[in-house]
Amino acid sequence: MASLVNLSLSTNFLSGSIPQTFANLSKLKVLSLYENQLSDIIPTSIGQLENLVNLQFSSNNFSGNLPQQLCVGGSLSYLAANDNSFTGPIPKDLRNCTSLLRVRLENNQLKGNISEAFGSYPLLAYINLSNNKFYGEISSNWGKCPNLTTLITSRNDITGRIPPELRKSSLFELDLSSNRLIGEIPKELWKMKFLFVLNLSHNQLSGSLPSEIRKLSNLEYLDLSANNLTGPIPEQLGDCFKMLYLHLGENRFNGSIPKQMGNMIFLQFLMDLSHNQLLGEIPLEIGRLQMLEILNLSYNMLSGSIPSSFEEMISLISIDVSYNELAGPIPKSKASKDAPIKAFTNNKALCGNVAIGLPSCNPSMIEKRNTGKKPRNCLDFSKKSRKKIEMGQTERSDQRDLFVICNYDGRIVHENIIEATHNFDDKHCIGKGGNESVYKALYTYHQDN
Repeated sequence: MASLVNLSLSTNFLSGSIPQTFANLSKLKVLSLYENQLSDIIPTSIGQLENLVNLQFSSNNFSGNLPQQLCVGGSLSYLAANDNSFTGPIPKDLRNCTSLLRVRLENNQLKGNISEAFGSYPLLAYINLSNNKFYGEISSNWGKCPNLTTLITSRNDITGRIPPELRKSSLFELDLSSNRLIGEIPKELWKMKFLFVLNLSHNQLSGSLPSEIRKLSNLEYLDLSANNLTGPIPEQLGDCFKMLYLHLGENRFNGSIPKQMGNMIFLQFLMDLSHNQLLGEIPLEIGRLQMLEILNLSYNMLSGSIPSSFEEMISLISIDVSYNELAGPIPKSKASKDAPIKAFTNNKALCGNVAIGLPSCNPSMIEKRNTGKKPRNCLDFSKKSRKKIEMGQTERSDQRDLFVICNYDGRIVHENIIEATHNFDDKHCIGKGGNESVYKALYTYHQDN
């Protein structure tokens, strides 16, 4: 038994405590006990196993402290003690355990100053310390871990600022959420081109989002919710076209929703811009997000109508536009039909039969709804004017150019008038007198911006 190198007893429904005799396995390199029903404390003698490379206690019912020596031989690479009830401090020798590759300590009750308990690790790729009782500040030493791809410290009591030195790592995933971090997000973070998960939510971060956010071209998951972020949402966010999940809610973002956000066509799980100070109309380009499942724009100051392009959002299962200044018809879609009335309440004058409790829409409101085509003013002109229009001339009324009134600046295209009146068909005639017949045409155009 003393020569045993690998002891794997994982997922065997074991119960009770770890035998003290394990300490006699002096040549043991792998001790794997995860996903059992083991309990009590870990014998301190485990720390005497000088050849340990892989130590896994995760998903049991262990309590008490971790042994204060786990890296006594200097060869420990994998440590998994997550999902237990461990208390007390981090083992002291882990600070200088430069052989570490992967560490999982999440979902325990471990405590201590996080900036003092850990050092710099040249080989470390993954560390998860979430849901514990750590305090202190995020150390700049994490930036001295060149191979670090995942750093998760969420749901602790960590304070201070985010160190800009993190950029020196190779982070794919950075989750510092649900702490008490302050200050602005370091500009260096926007240069981390490999980052695909960034979660800084539920902190006290301030400042604005810069246009440099476009450099996070591989970003798939962004959660900055529940902070004190201000300023407009940068249009360059739309360059992050790989985004699958976006949560910017519960901040103080202002200005309008950038139409470029419609470029994030792979956005699937969530777009949440709720509880901000956004105003203006909802861009019709949002309707391009045909993979999006959840859209929350509630508690803002958005006005105008809900674009009918929302009917093209075939994957949408949840929508909330409550507490805005919206008016007009609600686009017909499964998400609108299944939504509770509270998803549309406290607006200016929304209407439609898609949600119980909303008034029916006046037919003229449906006709005028913003669909990406804006009706121009009606053009009244006589048949006698036709030849002059062909020659580039215009009729004047009260010394005003009719087409200037209509914002055409006298350059309306003749073909458009012919098309709009069906070649001066009598059904468009609204009056006759003397030698003239007066026609009415409604011309529509696509607004590009």
